[in-house]
Amino acid sequence: MRDKAKKKIANAAYRKLHKERLLAQQKAYYEAHKEEHNARCTAWKLANQEKIKAYREANREKSIAYSRAYAEAHKKPKKERVKVVHDEAWYEERREKARARARVLYRENLEENRAKGRARSKARHKVNPEIYRAKRRKQRALKFSVEHAAYSAAYIYNRDQWVCGICGRKINKRMKYPNPLSPSVDHIVPLSQGGTDTPTNVQASHLRCNLSRKVGPGVQLRLFG
Repeated sequence: MRDKAKKKIANAAYRKLHKERLLAQQKAYYEAHKEEHNARCTAWKLANQEKIKAYREANREKSIAYSRAYAEAHKKPKKERVKVVHDEAWYEERREKARARARVLYRENLEENRAKGRARSKARHKVNPEIYRAKRRKQRALKFSVEHAAYSAAYIYNRDQWVCGICGRKINKRMKYPNPLSPSVDHIVPLSQGGTDTPTNVQASHLRCNLSRKVGPGVQLRLFG
């Protein structure tokens, strides 16, 4: 034990005395065996990932301080970027290529993309149902090529004082679709017969009364509030 202690002290004294020479030798050896050393370090890191992670978690502040100091010491000067200006044809060509790639990717995952679109649409409909009802009303007005003016179902119900324009009875505000007595918006002159999609051509009604109206051979499609 004494010999080991003496040897340790002697080695420490030797390293201190020949510090610069030993560092130069170490650097020269590293430069000569750089690839081998890097491969050995990479292999050791891959084999001891859990050990490294545990050490970093136990010495979090120390690891962060070391990383910052290393980054500061090895910071590279930023290169000045030279902005290249291209003509409009160059940008248009790139846009067309990007669109073509997007179309191909969309077709390759068609069913998945459609399912995602339906899920997003349902989620947005739950958050803003009135916005989607207004959008659907506008689409139907365009389909029948009739006049359209924006309005909300709540505005029609309050305007008509929650009274059904077909049967003349009171509409229960608490009823929800698809209850037959729930409120709905009815077109007085159906869109299929040239009626407009404007507040002057709609009235509050019970869902049951709305669906009971007939137009020609079939039932006129209704807009539900």
